[in-house]
Amino acid sequence: YVVEQAAPDARSRISELFDQADYGMISTQEFVEQVAETMQTTVQEVEAMLSSQYRRNEALVSRLEGLRVR
Repeated sequence: YVVEQAAPDARSRISELFDQADYGMISTQEFVEQVAETMQTTVQEVEAMLSSQYRRNEALVSRLEGLRVR
């Protein structure tokens, strides 16, 4: 979601930042700050985009719990 919200010329940089954060090369705070700078927005706006992006799929979790062997 964050990548799609960025200007086309900033998307590859944001994808790189996601990779760096995923591999532990930068902290979450560094990631958010650098994405905000790249997108020319605030840290709060990036945090809002990230928090609205990730939601637990309750139906899937429930189904998987039902498949668990006990």
